[in-house]
Amino acid sequence: MAGGSDSSGYLNAARLFSEGRVFTEIPIPKELSVLPSDRDVFLPLAFRPGPRPGTMAARYPPGLPLHMAAAALAGGWSRAPFLVIPLSAIAAIVVVFWIARELGLSRLFSFGGAALLDAFPRIRQEAERRGYRFYALLRDFEHRELARAPGNWTRLGNLRDVVLWRLD
Repeated sequence: MAGGSDSSGYLNAARLFSEGRVFTEIPIPKELSVLPSDRDVFLPLAFRPGPRPGTMAARYPPGLPLHMAAAALAGGWSRAPFLVIPLSAIAAIVVVFWIARELGLSRLFSFGGAALLDAFPRIRQEAERRGYRFYALLRDFEHRELARAPGNWTRLGNLRDVVLWRLD
């Protein structure tokens, strides 16, 4: 179950994407007679008006919802989408170690950097409450590494595919 408007928005977008849609009808009870101009009043917080009148589309970027949709297709909607963020947290710690090694640091210092990331209270809080920031952190690490060393595309891409069930 989603714990707020952000997690609900990501999960709702994941459901839309898993159904092959990017927008849907605004859910308005049929018992209410709502003018077409007032339909946007019923938009959930994580949605914006869609491309057609009376429709809504997800407001958030599609990366995390696509990963959640892939996880749900692989493991069901009850638990699998909620594992994407904790697995991203673990992957981010591993990637910090890997980047530190790529930069020439010793194993001890590389492990120390990964341990510092793991020990940081805000990082732990985000991973435990399924915050989307860890997913963004992992993506940031990935993009920085690709910009630093273009030759790492294949190796980092393979790591990303295995860890995050990449859909692209």
